[in-house]
Amino acid sequence: MKLQALKHFCSEPPVYGLNLPAERYVDSGVRILRTTDIGADGALASGVSGVYVSAEQVPRKLILQDGDLLLSRSGTLGRSLLYTGAAGPTTHAGYLVRFRISGGNHPPYVAYCTRSNVLQDAVKADSIASTIGNFNAERYSRVPLPWWPISQQRAIARYLDRETTRISTLITAKHKAVALLHERFRSAIFHEITGGDTAGPDRKESGLEWAETIPVDWATPPVAANFEVQLGKMLNPAASAGLDQRPYLRNVNVQWDRFDLDDVATMHFGSNDQRIYSLRAGDLLVCEGGEVGRAAIWQEELPECYFQKALHRLRPKGEANPRYLLYCLWGAANHGVFAVEGNLSTIVHLTREQLMAHRFPWPPARRQQEIVARLDALGATTRSAIARIERQIELLQERRQALITAAVTGELDIPGAG
Repeated sequence: MKLQALKHFCSEPPVYGLNLPAERYVDSGVRILRTTDIGADGALASGVSGVYVSAEQVPRKLILQDGDLLLSRSGTLGRSLLYTGAAGPTTHAGYLVRFRISGGNHPPYVAYCTRSNVLQDAVKADSIASTIGNFNAERYSRVPLPWWPISQQRAIARYLDRETTRISTLITAKHKAVALLHERFRSAIFHEITGGDTAGPDRKESGLEWAETIPVDWATPPVAANFEVQLGKMLNPAASAGLDQRPYLRNVNVQWDRFDLDDVATMHFGSNDQRIYSLRAGDLLVCEGGEVGRAAIWQEELPECYFQKALHRLRPKGEANPRYLLYCLWGAANHGVFAVEGNLSTIVHLTREQLMAHRFPWPPARRQQEIVARLDALGATTRSAIARIERQIELLQERRQALITAAVTGELDIPGAG
């Protein structure tokens, strides 16, 4: 084995893709691949809808050919895709670089080299040293990769096709197991909030048409009967530059039953705004936009914080149970209630008035506590099981990466590669 710069595997210089604004996308035509279309496994990402541009916007030289290699130069640095032509007429976007592999080399082998630690470590090291968040065509061209005679390249690629497919199949099965665990938990919420299969009157006035079997003695009061609802205010962080800064939450910080505090913004809040938009233990924050209805409860151990636009604060009145309402919101969101009831002018929103008037099945306090206890216990068990499976997925991904690296660097005895 010898090392050879990536550019020496290629028949022509690398080519950057098209820079076209989203408003020029069309319903059909030439597909334009973006960095978000490429999965971590080097394949087209599943669940990502393709975007297209009209053929006249694409120079002929930018149409991809079977065996072209695409590398991401920004965002997910080092991510690569071997184009196989399966997507039909296709080009690539500006944050991708195309490398056209020469006839004396085997494109699948070169693609595996780019997914190995040989290239990935080089990208990481260079990016850290230069403190630049991109890796351009020239820098990719200089990365040394293991070179073998083409017969050996083919043997290595065949071996990795077989072995990585096995690992990828296991990873897919584990992702499905995670999805089933999430679905089981969502089904449990539905069962608990609706009272299961208990017969009862038609309760479509509750605002939850799927909750028609709730027990006859369960009330359906509006949210405003048990919670004070405060909508966040549009504030201008730029206007508070240089003043005393306080942390505040945005829509992105509120996840289901938890807060993501890794990226909390700060700005100045006047004394009156601090009073109005403060948070205390037991406050329920509900997303007004984005994933409408997504909610989490502020805890006593969390730091001082405020909230801004796109969030509703629901503060319990008396002994109202915020965790029970959180599960009601979760059930409603899972059944698409808010997608229908939101403001559908352009983007779905849940206004303060809509939320205050919304009705959920509302059993006696003791029954609420029992429901919350069961769902909390199942939620903890579910999260633990998911964490174990996700760790197994990480180990399988590491195994796949190590296998690819060992194969292309000659550390494995590959059948037929002698």
